[in-house]
Amino acid sequence: MTSAQWKDAEEAWERGLSLYEAGDYPGAIAAYEFAARRNHSCAQVNLGTLLDDNACPPDPEGAVYWYCKAVDNGESAAAYNLAIHYEKLGSPHLATNWMKRAAEMGDSDALERLATGDPGTDLQSPGKSGQ
Repeated sequence: MTSAQWKDAEEAWERGLSLYEAGDYPGAIAAYEFAARRNHSCAQVNLGTLLDDNACPPDPEGAVYWYCKAVDNGESAAAYNLAIHYEKLGSPHLATNWMKRAAEMGDSDALERLATGDPGTDLQSPGKSGQ
């Protein structure tokens, strides 16, 4: 599906969800990018996650870009995902800073990790998707 076939960001985001669930990661990336460029914050989170975890080759710089856009739009899941991103890269300082930011934004998983004294050490933590 080309971007001309989506009426708006919401339609592209919904299509991205379907494509992701079907395992069509390139299609999902295209749909989420269409929505993300139109300031759809959940699409920005999901695009970041796909670029981090499912793109071939991975695009960590693109993931960080979209996560930061989503944080600017109030998505605590994006701050949490940035913490996980930096944790996986072995950057505990950045991981902890983003985990604290996610907690400040009200992210329950971040609050739990900080309460248990584990702000950025669990390399098995999955990223989150937009709601």
